[in-house]
This record gives sequence, structure tokens and C-alpha cells, in this order.
Amino acid sequence: MSRRVVVLLLLALLFAASHPAFAQRRPHTPSNPPSHPPAPVDGARILAFLNRTIAWDERLDAQAQWADQPTDVLYVNDNRQLGRQIVVLSFDAAKAQVQLLASTAPVAQAPAPGMDDARRNDSQRMQRLTQRATTAADLLRREHTRLDALQQQLASATPDDRARLEAAVAEAQSRVAIAQARNDAVSGIVGFMNDAAGGAAGADINSQISALEQAVSASATAHQAPLQQDARKAQPSSVVGLISDLIALNQKASALQGAARDADFLQRDARDLTAPLTNLLSQTRQRADLLMNAPDTADPAELLRRKSALDALTARFRQLSAALLPLTKRRILLNAYKANLGRWRASVDEQHRGELRRLTFRAVALGIMLLLVFTLAVVWRRMTFRYVQDVKRRHHVLLVRRIVLLLLVAAILAATFASDFSSLTTFVGLLTAGIAIALQDVILSMAGYFVIIGKYGIRPGDRVRIASVNGDVLDVGLVWIYLIELETRGSDQLPTGRIVEFPNSVVFDHSAGIFKQLPGTRFLWHEVARVVAGESDFATTQARMLAAVESVFEEYRDAIDRQHREMERLLNTKTPPPRPHSRLRVAPAGVEIRVRYPVEIANAGTIDDRIAAAVMTVTQLPAA
Repeated sequence: MSRRVVVLLLLALLFAASHPAFAQRRPHTPSNPPSHPPAPVDGARILAFLNRTIAWDERLDAQAQWADQPTDVLYVNDNRQLGRQIVVLSFDAAKAQVQLLASTAPVAQAPAPGMDDARRNDSQRMQRLTQRATTAADLLRREHTRLDALQQQLASATPDDRARLEAAVAEAQSRVAIAQARNDAVSGIVGFMNDAAGGAAGADINSQISALEQAVSASATAHQAPLQQDARKAQPSSVVGLISDLIALNQKASALQGAARDADFLQRDARDLTAPLTNLLSQTRQRADLLMNAPDTADPAELLRRKSALDALTARFRQLSAALLPLTKRRILLNAYKANLGRWRASVDEQHRGELRRLTFRAVALGIMLLLVFTLAVVWRRMTFRYVQDVKRRHHVLLVRRIVLLLLVAAILAATFASDFSSLTTFVGLLTAGIAIALQDVILSMAGYFVIIGKYGIRPGDRVRIASVNGDVLDVGLVWIYLIELETRGSDQLPTGRIVEFPNSVVFDHSAGIFKQLPGTRFLWHEVARVVAGESDFATTQARMLAAVESVFEEYRDAIDRQHREMERLLNTKTPPPRPHSRLRVAPAGVEIRVRYPVEIANAGTIDDRIAAAVMTVTQLPAA
């Protein structure tokens, strides 16, 4: 009898526990998680994350333009490999996020204040349906638990209790059927609304991710060949090349800094995606700890609820881990990429310092060479003013100094700023040939200038004869020589009032001929002649005429001797001094007496007049 009482008490307790009103009054385990936790991110953020990652990977191909050193090629290849791995991990993380989003039902949120009436009504309706679906699911689980308990009792029941338990089991099965129908109806409506709201979007996100992955795979296949280490930029050899190289290195350093900033932006995107996942993972772990640390119970329904909750948390933990693991690996690879950029930047900075040292050395060397050239020019100028007294010759020496100075400065600047000596040599050769052909007459005249101003050349004031033109040299230019034309009248040469110009190249024209005074002399030979009868004493007349000429010559003899000594010094030779002398010649009317004497060019007319008067005095004869 007592055994039957115990069994009846147990049945009463089980029935009370399975009753809906009692179940609703009984508090739930606080660690029981919600059946549908909130989704971490939405599809738009996932696609934006992938688009930014793909754009960053495409920009990595531009780094090949910066590779002009073997180490740069290594850095580019490493960055490309890291970029492909980061893109693959980004797609893995996106797929895991989409799966997590698809497996998570949207939470019924409170309507926003700015939401319109239609959307607010839809949101409120969704909240009520979600609550009803949760209640229906809980009722179905309780009815299943009650049915399982009655079936276990029926299996071990005595014949007296079997009929009653069979009736209870039948009733429980009917209750389960009703709860199942109610749950199916409510969950079907909720599922349809969820599919209408987010199912199409989830399918669209999956298709977009697949399309992006195929496009990235095709692009990676086309650009998967690594760079070859066959290109090495030649070291610049000129100042212009060094300056250009420094500018290029600065641009490369700026580009590397920009690449590091892009990596920081990707890290920020990853943190934005990782933060909600980390929070969800922490919440899931806390709920699991609460369930695992909950006090033991013998209630079968409670045990089933704990098992269901732990299974849901396990599945949730795996989904979150699958979404977090690629993002964690991606962060590690991005750190490796940034470290690689840092090493590349350090290499570029070292190269920049080396180029800057070379440029400084070249600039200092250029300054020293120009200082030496200008110092030489100053010394040349001072020596010219000290040792060259003739103004015209000094002008010529200074002109040569200016030409040499310009040529030296041009050569130094060309050698300093030229980037390729072979091309410079070719250019200078072609330029020289063109100038030589186009300006051959001018060049020949310039060459004749240096011949004219040579050691025994022509000076301003010299009396010369060029191509049957007599004249005094007015000036010797770089291209032209200018003469004051003289007209010969008897023994005199008088100015005609005209200036004759000859190109300096006339010195190379053998048919023209140039006649000039001996170096250092400014005198000419003139003569006076008289004819005497053959029966007269012509010897006495000759002696008288010579004495008369010598008497006049004694007045300017010192000037003639001085010029003669200067000539001997310049020519480094010894010659008899110029003195008057006479000659006899048989003429039809008798004997012709000729007396030759040197005269200064400046005073030739005056001297001729005085000598003629003296000869007439001693001979009392008319001039011949």
C-alpha cells in the first residue's frame, strides 16, 4: 500500500511540473542563453571590408615600380605573397561572418523614434511573433519532457498502474501534438518573415562574395609571377643624376609611408569586425561557465535544457572561433607586412644618405675646381697687367684669358652635370662638326688672329702691304684686320682717307701675301739721285752728296740705332747698322749717283725735304 502511495505522489509531482502554469511560474536557469543571439555585423560592412582589402591588394602591384635594387625586388615579392595570404584570410573571415549572420535570427528590437508607422507596426508585430515562437518552443520542450517521463514510468509500471499510465501517455501525446502544431505555425510565420527580411540579402551576399573571390583569383593568377632580380639601377655619375635620384628616393619613402598607413587602415577595419565577435565570444564563454558551474540536479527536464543550451553554446563558440581565427591570422600577417615595409624604408633611408653624401662631395669638388679656375684667371690677369705694357696686346691677352676661362668653366660644368659621358661625347662631336662646317670661314679667321698676334705678328701702327694694298694697321680684331689705306706718290705714302678690312684668314692665302716691317723697326729706306755728265768729276759729287745725307742722318741716328738694336734682340741675330750709302749707275745722259738712307716713318717727308735741300746745296744741281 505504501509503494502505491509513493508512486501516486511521484506522478502528481511530475504532472505538476509538466503543467504550463507551473512551468511558467518556475524560474529559469539564469545561464540559459537566448535561442537567437544578435548578429555581430551586417552584410554591407562585410562587403565593404572585402572591397577595401581587394583594393589594397591591387595597389601592391604598384610597388614593382619602386623596385630598382635587388633588395627591393625581395621586398616586393614578400609583400605580394603576404598580400595574397591576407586576401585569402579576409575571404575566409567574410564567409564565416556570413554563415554566422545566416544562422542568427534577427533580434526584435524596440522601434526607433524616427521610424514611420508601417515600419513601426512591422517591428512590433515581429516582436510579438518572436515572443510567441519562443513560448511555443518552450511549451513543446516541456510536453516532450513530460511524455518521455510517462513513457519511462509505463515501461516499469505494475499491471495495476498500466491502464492509468497508458491513458496519461495518450493524453501527453495529444498535448505534444497540439504544442507541435502551434510551434510549427508560429515558427513558420517567423521563418517566412525572416527569409523575406534577410534571406535574400544573405543569398545575395554569398553570391557577391563568390564573384569577388573568382575575380581576385583570376587577377592573382595573371600576376602571380614574382619579379626577377635582373634589373639594377645604375649609380648616377653626375650632379643632375644624383639630384634626380634623391628626389626619386624621397618619393619612394613617401610611397612606403603611405603603404604603411594603408596597412593601419586595414588593421582598423579588422578591429571593427573583431570587437563584436570578441564580445559575443566572451558572452558565450561566460554562459557556458555558468551552465557548467550550475548545481547538480536530478530533474530530467532541467538536464535536457542544460544539454540543449550547452550544445547551442558549443555550436555558437565554433562559429565565432571560425570567424575570429582568420581575422587573427590576418592581423599577424599585416604586422609582418608592416615590418617588411619598415625594413624597406630603412634600406631606402640608408640609400638616401649615401646619395646625399655623394652629392655633397660632388658639390664640394665642383666648388674647389671653380675656385682654382677663377684663382688662375685672377693670377693671369695680374701678370698680364704687370708684364704686358702694350695696350692692344694686353687686350688680346685678356681676350684669350676670357676664352680659356669660359672653356674651362664649361668643361667643368659639363663633366659635373653630364649624366652619360658617352652620349655627351657623341653630342659634342656632332655639334663640333656642324659648327666647323657652318662657320669654317669664321673659324679660319679666328685661327688667323692667333697667327697675326704671334711673336713676329702684326701690331697696330705697323705699315704693311696686303694683296697690293699699302696701309698702316689700325686694329687687329678676332675676325678682321683693319688698315688705313696709303697711296704711294713718289717716295711718299699718303693716306687716302679709306679703311680697308681684310679677314684674318688672309694669312693662309699664299696668293695675297703680307709684307710688314721687321720686328721692332719703324724706319724705311729712301734714296736721292742725281745725274752728272760723264766728263765731270762725279766722284767728288758723289762724296759731297753722301756727306750731305750723313749730316742730316746724324740728327736722328740714335733713333735708328735704337730700333736696330731692338730688332737684333727680337730676332736674336746680328746685322750691320743701317747707314747712308751711295751707288753709281751709268745713265744715257751721264752717270747717275744714288744715295740710300734710312728714315723714320713718322718723319719721312721732313727728312726727305731736308736731305734734298742739302744735296742741292752741295751739288748746285736740280733734282733728278
